[in-house]
Amino acid sequence: MNNKLKDLLLEFLPLTIVEPILHRAEELSLVMKIKKEKGSWHREMLRELIRKYSNKCMSCGFAGSETNKLTLDHIIPKKVLLDMGLSKYFKDKRNLQILCTKCNHKKSSSFDWTNPKTIVLIKYYVSLYEKQKQR
Repeated sequence: MNNKLKDLLLEFLPLTIVEPILHRAEELSLVMKIKKEKGSWHREMLRELIRKYSNKCMSCGFAGSETNKLTLDHIIPKKVLLDMGLSKYFKDKRNLQILCTKCNHKKSSSFDWTNPKTIVLIKYYVSLYEKQKQR
């Protein structure tokens, strides 16, 4: 708990109001820390994949530019992984690709059946899901 903040708030508010404010401030601080870590990982992974695939969209081959930026995309959408209880695989490099903004919006949260990795990854995540259910 931040004692300086607590002391400042107690000058103007009763303790019954200050305690929930401080609790909420701690929660927000934790959320911001998690978002910052995610953002850092996201940027690093995007840079790594852009270097690996020569600054090109893995769907249409378009080179990234100021007007059509390259973005990080999950081949198997994050929502599917979450629904399967596999949220710990959000950062699985095998499931990541770079797409230009146009292709990413087109794909959205759906499956791209033209991508050969889609079927392979579905089989992989289904096997993890089944193992998880057996426990």
